[in-house]
Amino acid sequence: MKVQNTINQYADYMRQIKFRMSVIVRCIKSNQAGNSLTGFRETDIDLCYLQLRKCLELIMFSSVIAHHSFGVELSKHLRNKEYSASQIIKKLKRVYPKYYPTPVRESDSSNGIRKVEKINEGYLTEPEFCKLYDKVCGGILHASRQDPYVDNIDEHFAEINRYHNKLICLLNYHWIHISDEVALAVLMKTKGNDDVQVARMNAVPK
Repeated sequence: MKVQNTINQYADYMRQIKFRMSVIVRCIKSNQAGNSLTGFRETDIDLCYLQLRKCLELIMFSSVIAHHSFGVELSKHLRNKEYSASQIIKKLKRVYPKYYPTPVRESDSSNGIRKVEKINEGYLTEPEFCKLYDKVCGGILHASRQDPYVDNIDEHFAEINRYHNKLICLLNYHWIHISDEVALAVLMKTKGNDDVQVARMNAVPK
Protein backbone atom coordinates (compact mmCIF):
# COMPACT_ATOMS: atom_id res chain seq x y z
CA MET A 1 0.00 0.00 0.00
CA LYS A 2 1.31 3.44 -0.93
CA VAL A 3 2.27 5.79 1.89
CA GLN A 4 -0.46 8.33 1.10
CA ASN A 5 -3.08 5.58 1.00
CA THR A 6 -1.89 4.43 4.41
CA ILE A 7 -2.12 7.96 5.79
CA ASN A 8 -5.64 8.30 4.39
CA GLN A 9 -6.70 4.96 5.88
CA TYR A 10 -5.21 5.86 9.26
CA ALA A 11 -7.11 9.16 9.23
CA ASP A 12 -10.32 7.31 8.36
CA TYR A 13 -9.87 4.97 11.35
CA MET A 14 -9.44 8.02 13.58
CA ARG A 15 -12.60 9.61 12.15
CA GLN A 16 -14.51 6.45 13.01
CA ILE A 17 -13.18 6.70 16.56
CA LYS A 18 -14.32 10.33 16.81
CA PHE A 19 -17.80 9.33 15.65
CA ARG A 20 -18.03 6.54 18.23
CA MET A 21 -16.70 8.78 20.99
CA SER A 22 -19.42 11.32 20.16
CA VAL A 23 -22.03 8.60 20.79
CA ILE A 24 -20.51 8.03 24.24
CA VAL A 25 -20.69 11.75 24.99
CA ARG A 26 -24.37 11.84 23.98
CA CYS A 27 -25.14 8.95 26.32
CA ILE A 28 -23.27 10.59 29.20
CA LYS A 29 -25.04 13.93 28.69
CA SER A 30 -28.44 12.23 28.45
CA ASN A 31 -27.77 10.42 31.73
CA GLN A 32 -26.66 13.64 33.43
CA ALA A 33 -29.92 15.25 32.31
CA GLY A 34 -31.92 12.37 33.78
CA ASN A 35 -32.74 10.92 30.37
CA SER A 36 -31.67 7.98 28.24
CA LEU A 37 -30.45 7.96 24.64
CA THR A 38 -31.77 4.46 23.96
CA GLY A 39 -34.76 4.52 26.29
CA PHE A 40 -33.07 2.58 29.11
CA ARG A 41 -30.02 3.59 31.11
CA GLU A 42 -28.85 -0.03 31.12
CA THR A 43 -28.76 -0.21 27.33
CA ASP A 44 -27.06 3.20 27.25
CA ILE A 45 -24.28 1.62 29.30
CA ASP A 46 -24.10 -1.35 26.93
CA LEU A 47 -23.89 1.04 23.98
CA CYS A 48 -21.05 3.00 25.59
CA TYR A 49 -18.96 -0.07 26.38
CA LEU A 50 -19.52 -1.35 22.84
CA GLN A 51 -18.25 1.94 21.41
CA LEU A 52 -15.22 1.88 23.72
CA ARG A 53 -14.37 -1.63 22.57
CA LYS A 54 -14.79 -0.67 18.90
CA CYS A 55 -12.47 2.31 19.46
CA LEU A 56 -9.79 0.04 20.91
CA GLU A 57 -10.06 -2.30 17.93
CA LEU A 58 -9.75 0.63 15.54
CA ILE A 59 -6.59 1.78 17.33
CA MET A 60 -5.04 -1.66 16.85
CA PHE A 61 -6.09 -1.95 13.22
CA SER A 62 -4.66 1.50 12.49
CA SER A 63 -1.36 0.52 14.08
CA VAL A 64 -1.21 -2.69 12.05
CA ILE A 65 -1.83 -0.96 8.73
CA ALA A 66 0.69 1.78 9.52
CA HIS A 67 3.51 -0.54 10.53
CA HIS A 68 3.00 -2.98 7.69
CA SER A 69 2.78 -0.27 5.03
CA PHE A 70 6.04 1.27 6.20
CA GLY A 71 7.95 -2.00 5.92
CA VAL A 72 7.57 -3.71 9.28
CA GLU A 73 7.22 -7.42 8.56
CA LEU A 74 3.93 -8.72 9.93
CA SER A 75 2.43 -12.15 9.44
CA LYS A 76 -0.35 -12.53 6.87
CA HIS A 77 -2.59 -13.89 9.62
CA LEU A 78 -2.12 -10.72 11.66
CA ARG A 79 -2.65 -8.41 8.68
CA ASN A 80 -5.68 -10.09 7.19
CA LYS A 81 -7.29 -12.60 9.54
CA GLU A 82 -6.72 -11.58 13.16
CA TYR A 83 -9.69 -9.73 14.63
CA SER A 84 -8.94 -10.03 18.36
CA ALA A 85 -7.42 -6.79 19.64
CA SER A 86 -5.75 -8.58 22.56
CA GLN A 87 -4.03 -11.00 20.18
CA ILE A 88 -3.01 -8.16 17.85
CA ILE A 89 -1.36 -6.45 20.81
CA LYS A 90 0.67 -9.53 21.74
CA LYS A 91 1.80 -10.26 18.18
CA LEU A 92 2.47 -6.67 17.14
CA LYS A 93 4.41 -5.94 20.31
CA ARG A 94 6.71 -8.89 19.63
CA VAL A 95 7.50 -7.50 16.18
CA TYR A 96 7.73 -3.85 17.12
CA PRO A 97 7.59 -2.81 20.79
CA LYS A 98 6.80 0.85 19.94
CA TYR A 99 3.46 0.01 18.33
CA TYR A 100 1.37 1.90 20.93
CA PRO A 101 0.36 5.54 20.27
CA THR A 102 2.50 8.12 22.06
CA PRO A 103 0.40 11.04 23.37
CA VAL A 104 2.17 14.39 22.96
CA ARG A 105 1.56 18.11 23.28
CA GLU A 106 3.30 21.13 21.85
CA SER A 107 6.03 22.58 24.04
CA ASP A 108 8.38 25.51 23.49
CA SER A 109 8.37 26.36 19.78
CA SER A 110 11.00 29.08 19.72
CA ASN A 111 13.07 29.88 16.62
CA GLY A 112 10.17 28.82 14.40
CA ILE A 113 10.67 25.14 15.23
CA ARG A 114 7.61 23.28 16.49
CA LYS A 115 8.47 21.06 19.42
CA VAL A 116 6.46 18.41 21.22
CA GLU A 117 6.83 16.59 24.50
CA LYS A 118 5.39 13.28 25.65
CA ILE A 119 2.38 13.34 27.96
CA ASN A 120 3.18 11.20 30.99
CA GLU A 121 -0.17 10.92 32.74
CA GLY A 122 -3.92 11.08 32.23
CA TYR A 123 -4.00 8.97 29.07
CA LEU A 124 -5.07 5.37 28.49
CA THR A 125 -1.95 3.31 29.13
CA GLU A 126 -1.24 -0.02 27.47
CA PRO A 127 -2.12 -2.06 30.61
CA GLU A 128 -5.37 -0.08 30.95
CA PHE A 129 -6.08 -0.70 27.26
CA CYS A 130 -5.85 -4.47 27.78
CA LYS A 131 -7.95 -4.35 30.95
CA LEU A 132 -10.64 -2.22 29.30
CA TYR A 133 -10.86 -4.49 26.26
CA ASP A 134 -10.65 -7.91 27.88
CA LYS A 135 -12.20 -7.48 31.32
CA VAL A 136 -14.29 -4.33 31.51
CA CYS A 137 -15.95 -4.29 28.07
CA GLY A 138 -15.81 -8.05 27.70
CA GLY A 139 -17.48 -8.58 31.05
CA ILE A 140 -20.33 -6.18 30.34
CA LEU A 141 -21.07 -7.13 26.74
CA HIS A 142 -21.71 -10.80 27.49
CA ALA A 143 -24.94 -11.93 29.13
CA SER A 144 -24.68 -12.95 32.77
CA ARG A 145 -26.94 -14.69 35.27
CA GLN A 146 -26.31 -11.81 37.64
CA ASP A 147 -27.54 -8.31 36.89
CA PRO A 148 -24.37 -6.21 36.31
CA TYR A 149 -26.29 -2.97 36.85
CA VAL A 150 -27.85 -3.51 40.27
CA ASP A 151 -27.52 -0.27 42.25
CA ASN A 152 -24.41 0.83 40.36
CA ILE A 153 -25.58 2.49 37.15
CA ASP A 154 -24.03 5.82 38.19
CA GLU A 155 -20.74 4.06 38.89
CA HIS A 156 -20.80 2.59 35.38
CA PHE A 157 -21.32 6.01 33.84
CA ALA A 158 -18.49 7.42 35.95
CA GLU A 159 -16.22 4.64 34.72
CA ILE A 160 -17.27 5.19 31.11
CA ASN A 161 -16.58 8.91 31.43
CA ARG A 162 -13.15 8.21 32.95
CA TYR A 163 -12.14 5.87 30.12
CA HIS A 164 -13.53 8.29 27.54
CA ASN A 165 -11.35 11.10 28.91
CA LYS A 166 -8.29 8.83 28.95
CA LEU A 167 -8.86 7.90 25.30
CA ILE A 168 -9.18 11.58 24.39
CA CYS A 169 -5.88 12.29 26.12
CA LEU A 170 -4.21 9.37 24.30
CA LEU A 171 -5.37 10.26 20.81
CA ASN A 172 -5.97 14.02 20.74
CA TYR A 173 -2.41 14.62 19.52
CA HIS A 174 -0.33 11.48 19.16
CA TRP A 175 2.58 10.01 17.29
CA ILE A 176 2.90 6.50 15.90
CA HIS A 177 6.59 5.57 15.84
CA ILE A 178 7.09 3.33 12.83
CA SER A 179 10.87 3.13 13.21
CA ASP A 180 13.71 5.24 14.55
CA GLU A 181 13.50 7.29 11.34
CA VAL A 182 9.77 7.53 10.60
CA ALA A 183 6.66 8.45 12.59
CA LEU A 184 3.12 9.56 11.90
CA ALA A 185 1.94 12.72 13.66
CA VAL A 186 -1.81 12.69 14.22
CA LEU A 187 -4.07 15.57 15.26
CA MET A 188 -7.71 14.67 15.88
CA LYS A 189 -8.63 18.31 15.22
CA THR A 190 -6.91 21.64 14.81
CA LYS A 191 -7.96 25.24 15.32
CA GLY A 192 -10.53 26.04 12.69
CA ASN A 193 -10.53 22.46 11.35
CA ASP A 194 -12.43 19.65 13.05
CA ASP A 195 -11.12 16.99 10.67
CA VAL A 196 -8.32 14.54 11.44
CA GLN A 197 -4.84 15.52 10.26
CA VAL A 198 -2.12 12.89 9.68
CA ALA A 199 1.41 13.72 8.53
CA ARG A 200 4.56 11.69 7.96
CA MET A 201 7.51 12.80 10.09
CA ASN A 202 11.11 11.95 9.15
CA ALA A 203 13.99 12.12 11.60
CA VAL A 204 16.56 14.80 10.85
CA PRO A 205 19.94 13.21 10.01
CA LYS A 206 22.48 13.83 12.73
